[in-house]
Amino acid sequence: MPRPECRHIQVTGLVQGVGFRPYVYRLAQQLGLQGEVRNRSSGVRITVQGHMAALDQFLTELRRNAPGQRQEFSVEVAAATACSDFVIAPSQSDAGVASTLLVDQAICDDCRREFHDQSDRRYHYPFISCTSCGPRFSICRRLPWDRNNTSWRRFSLCAACRQEYESPLDRRFHAVGISCPDCGPVLFTADGLQGDAALQEACAVLERGGVVAVKGSAGFHLLVDAQNQAAVAGLRERKRRSKPLAVLAPTFEWVLENAHTEAAERAALKGAAAPIVLLRAYGEMQELLAPGLGTLGVMLPSSGIQLSIMRELQRPLVVTSANLSGAPLIYENDTALSALADIADAFLLHDLDLVQGLDDAVLRVMAGQSVSLRLGRGLAPQIHTVPVARSSLGCGAHLKVNLAMQERHTLIVGPYIGDLQGAGNRQRYLQQKSTMPAFFQIDAGTEVTDLHPDYGSSVEADDHALTVPHHVAHAMAVWLEHQPDPPFQALTWDGVGLGPDGTVWGGECLQFEAGMEWQRLGSIRPFQLPAGHDIARFPGRIARVLSGETYPGRSIACSSMGRLIEGLAALAGLREENLFEAQVAMEWEALGHRATNASHMDFTLVGADLDWRPLLPVVADRSVSLSARALGFHQALARAALRQCRLGRGDSVLLSGGVFQNRLLVELMVAGARELGLKLLLPGRLPPNDGSIAAGQCVALAMGAKQTGVSQQCA
Repeated sequence: MPRPECRHIQVTGLVQGVGFRPYVYRLAQQLGLQGEVRNRSSGVRITVQGHMAALDQFLTELRRNAPGQRQEFSVEVAAATACSDFVIAPSQSDAGVASTLLVDQAICDDCRREFHDQSDRRYHYPFISCTSCGPRFSICRRLPWDRNNTSWRRFSLCAACRQEYESPLDRRFHAVGISCPDCGPVLFTADGLQGDAALQEACAVLERGGVVAVKGSAGFHLLVDAQNQAAVAGLRERKRRSKPLAVLAPTFEWVLENAHTEAAERAALKGAAAPIVLLRAYGEMQELLAPGLGTLGVMLPSSGIQLSIMRELQRPLVVTSANLSGAPLIYENDTALSALADIADAFLLHDLDLVQGLDDAVLRVMAGQSVSLRLGRGLAPQIHTVPVARSSLGCGAHLKVNLAMQERHTLIVGPYIGDLQGAGNRQRYLQQKSTMPAFFQIDAGTEVTDLHPDYGSSVEADDHALTVPHHVAHAMAVWLEHQPDPPFQALTWDGVGLGPDGTVWGGECLQFEAGMEWQRLGSIRPFQLPAGHDIARFPGRIARVLSGETYPGRSIACSSMGRLIEGLAALAGLREENLFEAQVAMEWEALGHRATNASHMDFTLVGADLDWRPLLPVVADRSVSLSARALGFHQALARAALRQCRLGRGDSVLLSGGVFQNRLLVELMVAGARELGLKLLLPGRLPPNDGSIAAGQCVALAMGAKQTGVSQQCA
């Protein structure tokens, strides 16, 4: 008989917390192979031995069918050793980059069925999970992914759970979060009720129109009855929130009845991340929760806790992050009880400790593609591969901040933190900056931050930090996802970002050539932006500047597309003041979606710059409906953008910046680009907004992005 052979296999990617080791165990047993599989900080290590044909089949099946994502395999031939079986060995720490990222997973279909099955011992159990679902990153203290390294450590398994955990044929074989009503966490209220009594008390408060703070699988939410106008108004008043509110839908069928959906949106709603998806919706609830926007943020229950609430109430609930203004999401019981005392009428708590809070992820489908808007639970942390090795820490900008870390070719992008104006978010930012590199076993390397010296990330950067221009970071983040060969262009349109020339940029068309050398191909006609941190709040002031008025006080030259759009919308008569970020631009888009006809208007192209002055009389014409002017403006902007891109080299155009969260604009541009032979590349996993800046900073440094004629790539 031929002698057995041995292979060492190292697997990296999203391969922990997904049932990878149980799959490997069953496959090896099926093929009669010997050896072991174990989690390590840097991935999964498999030692397998047997006859060549079985080993080849093992590798083929592993690559084709193993659970997890973005797997990379390294196979090494080794000498066979004496072993008689295949086992799941104890986890080990090692020195490699911890690239086995753990994202929280929404409740899977199997667990959902068990939750509703009266004969199942986990019937209506709020903490039901398995190898395929449940909290991950939010409860993990260190890697590798092992029960002793998570908040589950203090919950001893009962005999029934122990049997499932040790049974190779059970779907909870080696499930880190295995538990049941006899041995797992419990729900309780602030006044001592537990279990079903606690749940029913919280639901009774919601039925009476009260606000309930609920500790979920990744942090606290504030809930109210979405059909109770007084309750919704009370929540807004207590939280001092003007922003749109999202809804937790009772069922998928409710979503289909109350919103317009397409295939990609339905898939996102039911996906493992269970994000908030922005859907087209009109009607009483949409106007109550997101007035004037024509969209409604909708999510489905993502955990047994949310399913438990929905089985009691069977109605839509407003769901919003439980945090104070300028402060991060609350995820600890004691903090919630003190900080939310004036907001919540009741608390539904549990005793599974959360290591860190994760906001809900948000995405929007545009041109048939899912685009992340917030890297929250289920969408972060992320792993990407950068072609050029480097060691760096991307610090982000000032708004929608997160962190990114590159070690060799591996780039890890952390979850959404928030805006850095508030002390609470600043503290959380610094905490993550100090702990995340150690968690992922990465040398933090060179810090890279924004050019703007007053941004929170720049203020908190070390003295040796390098800088990357804001809009170059935007472009490089989208490049990372698609990696087109130069030459290519990037449209980077947002609110504000400091350009290398010291002016405010934000309407840029950048040309990239070989070696990632870039130049500013074109922009928009600059205007004087009144100085002040609150200028984004008052688009009416920008409208008056665009109309030729001289605004008193200091001003700065500005080429921001975001500010231009808001100023023109205000000029059209939409609103003078934003109650929340980009409100007037979002309303302008919504009006365009509803329009049945469009006013004709056009930018002119002066050199490679877009001149907006010809639009002014048409936009300001109050004899024409707002909706017709809104659609006409978006059509004109899409045409002008594509004309500008035709002036550059290459047929690939990257789109980045907060302006490209506008679905109407993006879809008009995508339709027009096809006719011109241009290929528009949208962000997907990374957001178009400033949530991608940290990743883009790392990539810009690694790829040596530099302005044409400037010798130093980063200042």
